[in-house]
Formats: sequence, C-alpha cells, structure tokens
Amino acid sequence: MKMITNLLFVLMLLLNISCTNWGNNSTSKQVDTVNSIRNNSQCVVTNVYEGEAGRDIFYDTPEKKGILLISDRNFQFTILDKTDNNQWIIVEKAPVIVDESSVETEHLLFNIPKSKEINISNVDSSLSPNVSRFEKKRGVEYVVTSTRIGENEVYLPLKSLLPLITLRFGTNDDQIGQGVFEKKVNDGDYLYAIPSIAVSDSKIYVVDAINFRVIVFDYDGNYLGKINYPRKSANHKWNVVKDICVEKGIVYLLSTSEKSIYVIDAENEDVIYIINGKDTENKKFGSVNRLALDPQGCLLIPDTWDNSLYTYCRSGNEFKMTSKKSYVSESQLINDVGGLSYSIKSDSSKVSIYSSSGKIIGNFTYSLTAGGSNILGVDSDRNIYIRTFESDIPEAQFSQASYIKVMSQTGALLNNFKVAPWSGGPITKDVAIDGKGNIFIASFNSPNAESSEEPPSELNIRKICK
Repeated sequence: MKMITNLLFVLMLLLNISCTNWGNNSTSKQVDTVNSIRNNSQCVVTNVYEGEAGRDIFYDTPEKKGILLISDRNFQFTILDKTDNNQWIIVEKAPVIVDESSVETEHLLFNIPKSKEINISNVDSSLSPNVSRFEKKRGVEYVVTSTRIGENEVYLPLKSLLPLITLRFGTNDDQIGQGVFEKKVNDGDYLYAIPSIAVSDSKIYVVDAINFRVIVFDYDGNYLGKINYPRKSANHKWNVVKDICVEKGIVYLLSTSEKSIYVIDAENEDVIYIINGKDTENKKFGSVNRLALDPQGCLLIPDTWDNSLYTYCRSGNEFKMTSKKSYVSESQLINDVGGLSYSIKSDSSKVSIYSSSGKIIGNFTYSLTAGGSNILGVDSDRNIYIRTFESDIPEAQFSQASYIKVMSQTGALLNNFKVAPWSGGPITKDVAIDGKGNIFIASFNSPNAESSEEPPSELNIRKICK
C-alpha cells in the first residue's frame, strides 16, 4: 500500500510540472525534488507564436496553452527561426515608435523550457548577440552567430549554451549567497566570502561561503544536497571559507579566518580534523589562499608568507606534514598520476611547459601584451590543462580573451576551448577538472555583460568538455 501511495505521489508531481517558472520561496525537500525534476526534464513545447500586434510571444505545452514568454508594449517581436522541437527560438526585437532615422533591431535567443533569454556574450564575449539562424549537422543542433570584429560565422552547439547549474542568489537550499558584496551577520560584523568549485566521484561541489555550506550536484546538474560547516572558527571568528578540495567523501575547506583547513566527512558533516600548521617551523600558516590534492589523496598547501609548499597526508585519524619545499608559483599545485609536477613560463609571445625534471614538454604562442597562464590540472591520460588570459590591449583592466588549452605529454595541442575572460565577480577556483578530462567552469551572469559595475544576478556552472 505504501509503495502504491508513493507512486501516485510521484505521478501527481510529474503531471503538475510545466514549462512555467517556479518560485523559490520554499526550502522543503519536497520543493527541491520538484525543482530538480523540472529543471532537467525536456518539456514538450507544441507551438510558439506571436501575439496580437506582435507585442507578445506565447508558447503551448500539452498541459497548458498561451504561456507568456515575452511581453513589452514598447517593442514588436517577430519570430525569425525556431528549432524543430520548438525548444529554441530566435526573435527580432524592434521599437514600435520610430523616428526618421533607421530602425535599430536586435536578435534575441530564447530557450523555451527554461523561459530564459540566452546571452551569447556570456559564453564568448567576442560573439555578436545578433544570432541569425539554426542549423543541424550530423544530428547536432547549432545556433549560427558572428564575431563582433568580423563577418565570420560561428557555429555553437545549442546544448553548450545552457548551464548545467544555475544558482540564483539567496538562502534557499538551491540558491547561493551573494559573493560579490559584504553580508552583515548577527553580531554586526561584515562577512565577505566568495565561491569556489571542485569535482570528485562524479559530483560537483560549490562553496556557498556566505551561507556556511557546500552545495552538491551530480554531473547532470541535479541538486543532491548540502554539507554544512561550522559558522564560527576555533578562534570564535566568523568562518570565511575560500577554497575547496574533495576526495573520496572527504571535503577540505580552507578557512581564511584562522588560516586553517577543515577536514569534513561529507556523509555526516563531522569535522574530522583541523590542519592549522602546528607542525611547521612557525607553528602556524602565514598566508594560505589555495588548496590542491595530489593523485595519492595528500593535500598540497601553499603558504605564500614563507614561500613554502607543504604536503599533508592522512595517518589514522590525523593529518601529518610529509614534505616541505620551496613554493614559486601556482603551477606547483599540479601533480599527475606518475608523480610529475609541472611549471609554466610565459613571455609576450611564447608559453613553455616544464616537467619537474626540467624537461620542456611543449610550447605554444599567442598574443600576450598583458595577461598570463597557469596550469589547471592533469587527467588520467596525463594530458595537461592550461588556462590562458590573453590581451593585446596594454591598458585593458581585464583580459580580452581566455582559453583552456589541452596539451599532451608530447607537446601536441589537443584542444583549445574559448571561455569567458571575466565572470562579473570574484571566484577563488572557477575551473574544475576531473581525472576523465571533464571540464567545469563557473561564472557569474551579470544583467549587463558589457558593464563591470553591475552586480551579477546568478552563478552558472557549465560543462565544456566530455
């Protein structure tokens, strides 16, 4: 009888799911389950059409007709193109009242199931927002656009334009705390904390530092739950967590409040251990801003105060320092399955990758009047992942372009993914790579992608490889 009741309940949930937006007022597990089902379901759209006088765009589903997608009394909308399944549309937006000058129009891209406009510039800042059409090649659907500086057509897979995870700002279970501005906490202090991401065991972990928790998703973007950590550190300060590493159900959180690393059991949220540098020469860490794990599961802790890289490995219920060496750059935080580490040297035109034995693995060139490069990780095939920040404008405040380059051990450039150069807000670790070569990148979505002044409205996480 209980099984029948549960099945009926699930059926009722599925029948009530539509393509309309859900509110975020409830934090109950029931609402989380419904939102998870909705966000990942392929909603059937039977028709998309213009309203009377072209001031509105509507769509129909088998359950409901006349769902409003766009409405604005000051503009007229025309549907230029739509995919066969009505999941995506391109809309031309034109002002209703025009003067004697030429009429300025815009081309907008919408995903219907998510009832959301997709800003191409958030994916690649060099692309024109005026998308032109859809094309299907070998069963894959693309949107065609052009670069801002030329007329070359660019084909983007529609699937790549939708983030796996979209986190709006708030305190609900499926939201994230605002990480760009300070938050006033209970005792009047101001807390300034920023997110960071990690991947492990086919799960994505996102530090929600202002809400004192880690939010967990699977690789399909489904919300799995949260891991709470202590709000106050051992020295009774508010616990400001800046970075995260995860391995086999153990979560490592860098607390900048006390310059320590909390070791937490992800299953029961117990603090197993606190690594505070008591076994270092100074009896404490001086300045720690990043964390990394080596292939053996040992923790790499760079202390920029004394330029030392400490390695801590688990011994029973404790973590002991097993090595200390000179710390020069972030590249030293990368070790591969063979025990090699890598370093990178850049000048204005060439980047060279070196192994820990001093051997040059490979070179590549790009325009680098201002910018830089760093190594992100190594997969199980020992391919190296490199992030570049490129600019040929010396006065540019931010990099004009950014790429994730994949290089083999023989120096061959295997892939070159263009990613957003600036996310609209600070993130400690915005790229995570697992051993299989899956690449996840987090970025803030600002209302105006052209402006660095406006605060972002949400945090998006995309899967850009595999």
